[in-house]
Amino acid sequence: MFDDYDSWIQLQTTAGGLPANIIGYLAMLLVKFLVVNGDLRNPDTVLPSVPVGKYLEPEVIPERTQRPQMHKWPVPQRQVDCIPSPDQFVLVENRLAAFIAKKGQDGTVIRKGKAFDSLNAFFLDKVELFHIHPFDKSLHCMLHPSDAKLLIAKGWAEWFGLAGKVGQPSGTVLVYAMREKEEVGVLEKVWEAALMHAEETQSLNVHYHGS
Repeated sequence: MFDDYDSWIQLQTTAGGLPANIIGYLAMLLVKFLVVNGDLRNPDTVLPSVPVGKYLEPEVIPERTQRPQMHKWPVPQRQVDCIPSPDQFVLVENRLAAFIAKKGQDGTVIRKGKAFDSLNAFFLDKVELFHIHPFDKSLHCMLHPSDAKLLIAKGWAEWFGLAGKVGQPSGTVLVYAMREKEEVGVLEKVWEAALMHAEETQSLNVHYHGS
């Protein structure tokens, strides 16, 4: 028990979100009881009846050859290995800046803000698209459940343990950190899918409140 606590503290200190103390540890244990039962790397663990792929097309998402090892705790949900170097992460940052700038030229404003466990969170108005974790550069992305399932099936992601619970969107996944140019190309498609899902969500909300 004490060894588990010490190991969790070491990780949580790098992660943000929960406080790295006994209160945070107890909160993590509470989350553990709420986590979705089943394999988080199984596309059918959450919403098994939902088809695979909506804004992401299966034929343009390749199979990922290696999944990272994950730390055992539900919070923070972080990788043990396959973490990009600073130079590799610069590629992600540059591609993200170009993506945001391009969308801005089309009139779509993506703003940077703060999420529970990251200062690098990105929003369409008040709808969070994704955030990047400071420790391992993985991302929590808010996708349509069909796209979440596709990424999991192809080996690029796994479910967030609270997906579909306590107000967390059902399409919330942890997308693994990207290290190579080809991988960042997949990540850009994920950002696009998150944006399209957010736009659809906004449109539905406007229609609902306006009717």
